[in-house]
Amino acid sequence: MQLPPERLELVTASLRAKLGKSYEVLRWYDMYPMMKQWVELENAFYYIFLTIVLVIVAAGIMNTALMSMLERMHEFGVMMALGCGRLRLAAMVVIESLLLGLAGIVAGTVAGLALVYYFHGVGIDLSSQMDSVARFYLNPVIHTEIDNSHLLDTILAVLAAAIAASIWPAIRAARLEPVEAIHHV
Repeated sequence: MQLPPERLELVTASLRAKLGKSYEVLRWYDMYPMMKQWVELENAFYYIFLTIVLVIVAAGIMNTALMSMLERMHEFGVMMALGCGRLRLAAMVVIESLLLGLAGIVAGTVAGLALVYYFHGVGIDLSSQMDSVARFYLNPVIHTEIDNSHLLDTILAVLAAAIAASIWPAIRAARLEPVEAIHHV
């Protein structure tokens, strides 16, 4: 059974009190201090990887939103000439980018969860790479699991990146002059 990290100290103290001095109760990282460092390193790599992915996502969304804005400059000029306000036009560009981000989140989450579900059952065999950690008695077949907090962090970060990436195209659309935009080819 795996305990949530916030309950580990409480349960350890409770077990030590109930079992007395006749038993030694150790936390998992007391037994394998190196494993704790590996977990901390993995968490650091998660945030580094997430940052790289977010930069790529933001660049892709900004490129799409900017190209869409430039291709529809004539349309935006007509909309502004007919009375569409600058803020409304900017909001439209932001909402389109947000919808693009949501579509990516749904597609990525479905594909990712399908892969995690598949490898949870089948596992990933790492026996050829496990020689150096064989002394820890680890199973060389890794079964994937979802960390809900990481999944939620990623979804919220992608949404934030989608919104942030749409700001520059929205500002450019809001600054258009109707007459110049209508004559833009």
